[in-house]
Amino acid sequence: MKKYFVVDLNTGQKYGPADIATLNQWLAEGRVTPQSTLEDAETGERIIANAVPGLNIGPTAPTAPPNVGEFQSPYPRANVHGTAFGQYPPGIYFEFIGKSWEYIKANLGLWIAAGIIFYMVAGIVSYPISFLAQFVGAGSMLGEITNWPAYISIQALGYIIQFALIGPLSAGMVSFALDQIDGKPADISALFRPFKNFGQNVLGSLAYYFAVMIGFFCCIVPGIYLVGRLAFVNIIITEENLTAQDALKKSWDTMGPFAWAMFGIYFVASIVSSLGIFACCVGVVVTIPFLYLTLAQQYRVLFPAQPVNPTGHIG
Repeated sequence: MKKYFVVDLNTGQKYGPADIATLNQWLAEGRVTPQSTLEDAETGERIIANAVPGLNIGPTAPTAPPNVGEFQSPYPRANVHGTAFGQYPPGIYFEFIGKSWEYIKANLGLWIAAGIIFYMVAGIVSYPISFLAQFVGAGSMLGEITNWPAYISIQALGYIIQFALIGPLSAGMVSFALDQIDGKPADISALFRPFKNFGQNVLGSLAYYFAVMIGFFCCIVPGIYLVGRLAFVNIIITEENLTAQDALKKSWDTMGPFAWAMFGIYFVASIVSSLGIFACCVGVVVTIPFLYLTLAQQYRVLFPAQPVNPTGHIG
């Protein structure tokens, strides 16, 4: 008879193994929910409870009220302090890249404005530092570099400042996207939400970029893994008002099963977002939202909003 472990995605702890009869008993007691993650005791394959033959799941949960966004649902997932998505159990969904266009069309003007603001703020930081490095290193804007130590030092400082700011800027774009997919009024001021906790966002951004950089120096593969596992650090800091340390831990703990796939969706969405370069470069203000709307949808699946008391705890 097939047996399954019940997996707590928050801690990685497994309960069981339990046969179908025991799992049905746990369902009746509320210790397992239809959205609980199960692991086949023989093969190690993971599956959502409502897809396991023989479990008494009962009728499909009703869809969420339309005024709270398409992903919101009042049904808690086992051992996760937040709401679940009846349509999207925990996982990585490449379909979100395509769905992003529907969100972009709904607020195209605001997304173009958001893209312009993003590039303007990023440019205000990067271009002056590059010009300063060139001027100090060459003595003029068009001269050949002669003072390499000064040039490299200023450029390195510039990269650190850019790393510190790109994380909060990107988190602001995701916050703007989250408001839209959560069914809230689109408010472009959400772009600056990360600056309310700016210090922690800077620390989180620097920690992320330096960890990824070190990972890429170590034969590339560790860097790819870290991109996926730490993908949501600045968004967690912004949306949950956590410290950089706590956000790093939460992203690390949650993204364990999804790190490789998360890098994949991030990479593909980034390619799609960059296609606007071929439209005289200005097209990027239209295509860049693909990346941040994709991240927002993926974030909302793995980090549910509107916390509730969990009813699926396995005792």
